[in-house]
Amino acid sequence: MDSTKDWGKLTPTDDRGAPSLLSEAMGTVVQARSTMWVWTPPDDLPNPLPRGLCLPIRIHVGADGIRYISAVGPKERPKGTPAGGLAGLVVAVMGEAGLAMRERDGDLSPENIFRHRLAFLAIQRARRTKEFCLRKFNSPKDLRIAGSGGSSNHTLVDGLYPLYGPGLGRDPIETLLDAGRNDAREAGIDDPSYGQSISYGFAAHARSNPGPPVANVSDLIRSVVFGVGFESNPEDAVSEAVVVERLCDALGRHLEKPAARYNGWFSGRGSSLVKQIGGRKKARGGILKGPMVRRALIQLGWNAHGYVAECVGYLMLAVAKALPVPLSLRERRIFEGMHLPQPHFGGLPMILLVDRFQFLEGSLGNLCENPGDSDHVRVLHQVMQSYVDLNSERRRLDCEIKRPATLVFDEKRDAAPEPIVDRLALIVMRILESRGLGCGCSTPSPKATVDDPERDPITITYACLNPGCEFIIPLITDRAEIGAVGRVVLGVGGEQPDDD
Repeated sequence: MDSTKDWGKLTPTDDRGAPSLLSEAMGTVVQARSTMWVWTPPDDLPNPLPRGLCLPIRIHVGADGIRYISAVGPKERPKGTPAGGLAGLVVAVMGEAGLAMRERDGDLSPENIFRHRLAFLAIQRARRTKEFCLRKFNSPKDLRIAGSGGSSNHTLVDGLYPLYGPGLGRDPIETLLDAGRNDAREAGIDDPSYGQSISYGFAAHARSNPGPPVANVSDLIRSVVFGVGFESNPEDAVSEAVVVERLCDALGRHLEKPAARYNGWFSGRGSSLVKQIGGRKKARGGILKGPMVRRALIQLGWNAHGYVAECVGYLMLAVAKALPVPLSLRERRIFEGMHLPQPHFGGLPMILLVDRFQFLEGSLGNLCENPGDSDHVRVLHQVMQSYVDLNSERRRLDCEIKRPATLVFDEKRDAAPEPIVDRLALIVMRILESRGLGCGCSTPSPKATVDDPERDPITITYACLNPGCEFIIPLITDRAEIGAVGRVVLGVGGEQPDDD
């Protein structure tokens, strides 16, 4: 980078306690003395940036005098900012400023500038999807599998500690937490939270149980960011090109809308973008199914990370150039490991993974102090793989819990009830038959009504309810006859009474 160019200005400012976005990656250095600064863009940019655009940064100074630099996020999440993107606002500022300086320096063609701007929109939308908003695993309950009746018999970490588990002794989660607390305290965290204990626990397990190197780092990082499998599908590859065409067309028709309406259409909770892109019957590719459009937009969002990474790296080099005291060789090595695209991050700078830092904290600190160290990289990748596996299994289990239970036929419980029988009507019908009276139906539908239950003899009105049968007759009898006939008809016992 040309040192004679204007790389913006760093101005000291009051520290109001807003968080350093890379604090988890710096370990205990974040607790050291620090100063707050604000970077403002240069004045010679060809296309002016939004008024007031700036980047707050904090410079932490370790006990050995080494400086660690971190972008600073807002103290409170501004209203309307999605929960899924912790650093979304800061990354947007860094990307816009970096792109403007690359455009000034002739680093990009007009076509590339358009691709970068489309990438900024794609990453904004992708970071609001359910695929991006993954579990944080900062509580023991996130690792426990609920059994029947709400009991918790198994955990998501049973595989880490095969000698423990149900019926085998100690709870695997407690084993993980104890290991994590010990490592966190050794790292200088006096009272680690559950989340920190879990993070350091997975890092401790990875160090003591080394696995094979990761075959494809880019695929791993993509799964860490979006939590979905990276499977090549020729049909999806064709649809991605069609989706990009339709997205550009749709953007052109909506850019003039007020910001609130545009944001709601593009990435709001009730966004109709997927439906609009997929439902164009006469466009190239015809109707596209919703899931295919969603996958294409997620893939576009992942590809966008590479464009944003270039701009973020360019901006941070400008910040380094603007420092009043240049970085030493060791500071520069640490700075580049923290802020420039790195192969062990899949070609991304660390800040694009900031939303996963809480789980990765235990494996990031050593990497910052020793950038590129192969052992630290292996531990980081193993912890990342654990994060991917945990989210995949947790999502599967959550879907099972939400799915309606499968009903199994129980003959005793579920068999059709026997028809309700008017037992008195059957008794009366038998008495009438013994007296040579009846309706003549092959299968009568008898009904009997007692006129006065308290009297003896009793008057009972008998009728057949079959369609077309108008048989109805009163019967005078006594309780003794009803009892005798009833025992025979209902199978209780006794002898058939003699016919009159």
